[in-house]
Amino acid sequence: MTDDLARILAPVGDPDAEHFWTALDEGTLSVSACRSCGRRWLPPMATCPRCGSAEVGSEAGPATGRPYTWSAIHMAADPPYA
Repeated sequence: MTDDLARILAPVGDPDAEHFWTALDEGTLSVSACRSCGRRWLPPMATCPRCGSAEVGSEAGPATGRPYTWSAIHMAADPPYA
C-alpha cells in the first residue's frame, strides 16, 4: 500500500464514539445513553435519536445479548476497482 493510500484509508477519530472503542479495547461494550429520556443506543451519536437531547453519556452495555442484524462490507483489493 502506498503512503498516499494509507493516509486516505486511515481511520479518523470520532469523539462521540471514543468511549465505545475504548471499551472494546478493554473487552467490554459501552452504549450511548440519553440523560433526558433514558434511551440507550448504538452506534454512538452526539444527540439522542428519540428525543434529540444533547445530554448524552455512556454506560456499560449488557453482558449477554443476541445480534439483531449484521452486515458484511466487501472492498476491492486493487485500488482502481475500489
